[in-house]
Amino acid sequence: MDRFSANLDRLADYPGRLTGLFDISWDWPSVEPPAYLRQLSPRLYREECEWVQARFNEAVQLAEQAFLDELSKLITHLTVKLSGADDGRQKRLNESAVDNLTTFFERFRRLDVGSNEQLNALVEQAQQLVEGVTPQELRDSAALRQQVVEQLAGTQAVLDGLLVDRPRRAIQRRAIPTI
Repeated sequence: MDRFSANLDRLADYPGRLTGLFDISWDWPSVEPPAYLRQLSPRLYREECEWVQARFNEAVQLAEQAFLDELSKLITHLTVKLSGADDGRQKRLNESAVDNLTTFFERFRRLDVGSNEQLNALVEQAQQLVEGVTPQELRDSAALRQQVVEQLAGTQAVLDGLLVDRPRRAIQRRAIPTI
């Protein structure tokens, strides 16, 4: 028996109490710096305003990057399905490949922060490419399939230029005391 195959019903393998073993913290950033700072320390007030603005800018950038990543994955998936397999046979196109894009467009319009014109234009372009096109039409028409693949490839090329390989947010964990 290896070290990972433990007997899960042995009470000695579990701590008697969980208090102090886990910690969760969160941050509710204030949208405005405290008003008393304006009179008490104008410099500190200005710094707090800049800090809040930087936090909002970071949140907007993270949201835009998430939209770019998701759109890229959806377009890549649909393009692979439409372009066919390496052996020349057509891959199976499920309804969900087109429906997922439609769902993305709806969510993007609902949640869009409107700060990146290039992203807005790409989403609009991709939406126009698949608007009114049903999966059945794509299955039935090789010419339509090829046209959509070529246009999506152009959109994907622009998307690839916008995608930035950013590090994810770091989750800081405190050392947990052992019992």
